[in-house]
Amino acid sequence: MSTTNIQVVNSQKVLRMEVLIYAPLFCGGFDDEPMECTVFGKDESTTVLELKDDLDEAVITTLTNSNYGSNDYLVEFRLEKDGEYVDHEEPCQCKYDAENQTIEWRDE
Repeated sequence: MSTTNIQVVNSQKVLRMEVLIYAPLFCGGFDDEPMECTVFGKDESTTVLELKDDLDEAVITTLTNSNYGSNDYLVEFRLEKDGEYVDHEEPCQCKYDAENQTIEWRDE
């Protein structure tokens, strides 16, 4: 994944990452109600970078099951820390291609 606006530390341990995906509105901006998916780590030694390895698959699956189709999406990430989710960096955008079921991460 090539999202340079998500800076992470390799040694940061986390068991899951909550992903909030906001669909675009026709009049501009993004929907207030996000689609949600969660990326789970394998064990307590899982790092953020290891979770990001599974991020594309989770986002593509969520968007494939939505009715929004190909479009640009705003994505926020929350990492579990001490049993609670905390926001992580700034949101980023991605371009989803529904026909090919691929995602392209964009730097803002």
